[in-house]
Amino acid sequence: MRRRRSARWLIWWFFGCSLLALGFFATRWWQQGVVARVVAPLLSLQRSVTNQVREWRIQRLGHDDLVTLLERTYRERDVLLQRVIELESVNGYGRETADISMFRARYHCEKAIMGQVLLKNFSESSHFFLVDVGEQRGVRENMIAFSYNHLIGRVSEVTPSYCKVTLITDKSARVSAICTRKGARGIVEGLGDAHRLKLSFVSHFDEIAVGDVVTSYGAGMVFPRGMGLGKVVSVDSAGVFYNVIVEPLVDLETVDFCLFVSRELFEKVDFEAIDRLERQRLQRALAESAAKPIPVISVNESLVLPPSVPATKPVEAPAGLVQGANIVENQSTASVQQSVVKTGPVASGTDAQQSVLQGKPESSAA
Repeated sequence: MRRRRSARWLIWWFFGCSLLALGFFATRWWQQGVVARVVAPLLSLQRSVTNQVREWRIQRLGHDDLVTLLERTYRERDVLLQRVIELESVNGYGRETADISMFRARYHCEKAIMGQVLLKNFSESSHFFLVDVGEQRGVRENMIAFSYNHLIGRVSEVTPSYCKVTLITDKSARVSAICTRKGARGIVEGLGDAHRLKLSFVSHFDEIAVGDVVTSYGAGMVFPRGMGLGKVVSVDSAGVFYNVIVEPLVDLETVDFCLFVSRELFEKVDFEAIDRLERQRLQRALAESAAKPIPVISVNESLVLPPSVPATKPVEAPAGLVQGANIVENQSTASVQQSVVKTGPVASGTDAQQSVLQGKPESSAA
């Protein structure tokens, strides 16, 4: 009997535990409510105890411990601030040089040296830049400085760490130039003005007008051909030569970065490869357009052919007008015959020549 009773209680106990477990896991909302009610007081108690312990430890710290903690905080702050400054500087430099870097990659000027302008001088006596690249970076004297294919000047002095660039607006600057529209040639001279240049020695036989683009001609030993100089803003006739004023294509006062390259390296730029890529792109576009079906257009013949003219009978002149014309013709013939009888026959060309040689008039020779 006892064994049977214990087996029954064991079965009832297992069945009850199963029901409780099923109810516990089946009702999720009940589970969340129980957990929230049970755990929330424990979390608040833990937070209050932790805060009390932290405050007690801070109060127990001495003066030396506080000084050490403050110094460590300052050091961490300085390291983080230095890192932020470095990242901001790199980011700013990347934004400022993004356009000129794209230009250098597009025109295959990877060997061109990029420099940042340190000092700009636009005085009455001279115009020049001081750039942060020198002999250590490969800069040499008489290298050209340009920005976005616009000529800025040439390197006049070089040091190990920086260089001096004499601008095209300097009074001593001279660049052989040509107008791209009609080929008028001359010499671009600096006037000591950052916004004006002078195109001298342009013959009055050449054609030049306001708005013409002026580029370097490459006749000298320093500047290559094909670099932008400016745009014509005024043309005055001054005797044998024109007096031409040119506005630079680039505002030199806003230039912060420039590229340096020698004339030989600039002339080796593979512009033919660039043109080849452009031709391939055009050929692909033409092939795609040729592959498209040509639409059939219906043409009305009445709109294309000229209108037909109806056939008409010829118009006959009145009989009176015909008789009058015959009478006039007969009278003119009779007058001509009478004049021939009075004057005699006309001398031939040979008889006339002989009479002239003998000193006689043509009428007597006849």
